[in-house]
Amino acid sequence: MESQRRNSREKKSFRWLGNSVCVLSTYIDGLPYTCVPAAVHNLHRDTPSLLVCFDRRSSLIPLFTRGHEFAVNIFSPDHELLSEHYTQRAGNARWLEENWICSEGEVPSLAGAQTVFFCSIAEYIPYYTHHFAVGVIEDIK
Repeated sequence: MESQRRNSREKKSFRWLGNSVCVLSTYIDGLPYTCVPAAVHNLHRDTPSLLVCFDRRSSLIPLFTRGHEFAVNIFSPDHELLSEHYTQRAGNARWLEENWICSEGEVPSLAGAQTVFFCSIAEYIPYYTHHFAVGVIEDIK
């Protein structure tokens, strides 16, 4: 039954993925960081995973090592103003603490997000102007 519930949640979440603004969140040296990826796409259902694409100048590129944890937060329609905030700022100037849930031992997640994919990096691929990370989905909320 739990497996069926997760599959249903995955299907719904993957549908939102293509039509929404996404923000990646993680910790670097104990500090929360966020960035807006160039693209996010689901890769595989049997081993649920995401392909995340970043501009090579992204401040988060140094964290992309195998096993590093991150979250892909899918904004809800209620996050329109927050979405504008993220696309108009760079680096950690995007961080607005009141919008994030920061639990000990967990990657920060966006309060009220449609979906949050919690991932760990399985592969990292630099390619010309962009870098790609394959994240294995560990949990979906």
